[in-house]
This record gives sequence, structure tokens and C-alpha cells, in this order.
Amino acid sequence: MSTNSFKLCRRGLHDFNRAQHLQCPDCKNARRRSPEGRAKSTESARLWLAKNMDHVRKYRNIYKTYHRCVKKQRTPRWADLKKIVEIYVACPPGHEVDHKIPLQSKIACGLHVPENLQYLPLTKNRSKGNRYYE
Repeated sequence: MSTNSFKLCRRGLHDFNRAQHLQCPDCKNARRRSPEGRAKSTESARLWLAKNMDHVRKYRNIYKTYHRCVKKQRTPRWADLKKIVEIYVACPPGHEVDHKIPLQSKIACGLHVPENLQYLPLTKNRSKGNRYYE
């Protein structure tokens, strides 16, 4: 008698290892992409956020302080601070100021100078993260 841990998923479509997963990854992703799955996920996130707002505020403040320190460390003395401020003030609606070369990355660390700043739409900047794109 063999002990095969591979069984069909709930929908009967895929083999997967029940010891490692509660459901097959394809079915899990399909459910998350459905309108009902997205609504459920969004609602549970809202409830968690409302319940843990003190925790969230604490870590947001820690992140902001850390980010300010990193930005200050990456601003050289010769940088034109007035031009940097002008770039931030002139940012068009729906866009964010982004560093072309991230201030912190595994590949390279950029400087906080006007030549390294660009405008990106909110969604594109958030998806870019700390990666370097030309």
C-alpha cells in the first residue's frame, strides 16, 4: 500500500501536495481574481485595518522616519535643494515623484538629486517598488 500524498483539488482539476497546501494554487488564484474573492479580500483588509489602527500608525511613523533619514543620507552637499523642492511642488495630479535609481537597492544606490527624479503615475510607481528601470 503506497502513501501517495497527491490528490485532486476541490474542483477536481489539479494534483497537489496536501501536506504543503490546503488547496491548489491555480484554484486559489482563480478565486482571488473573481469579483467575489476580491470583495471578500478587500473587506477583510478593511476590518483588520480598523481593528489594528494603532499598530498601523506606529509602523507608518517608523517607516516615514526611516525614509527621511535615508533621503537625507543620500542628498549630497552639492545638490540643488531649491530645484528638488520645485520638482516636488510641480508634480502633476495623479503622479508621484520617483527616483530613477532607487535610494536603496541590491543593485545600486542612487542619490537624491534633481537628475535622478522623475514623475510616474501612482500605480506604476507603486508597482515599481525599489527596482531600477531605465
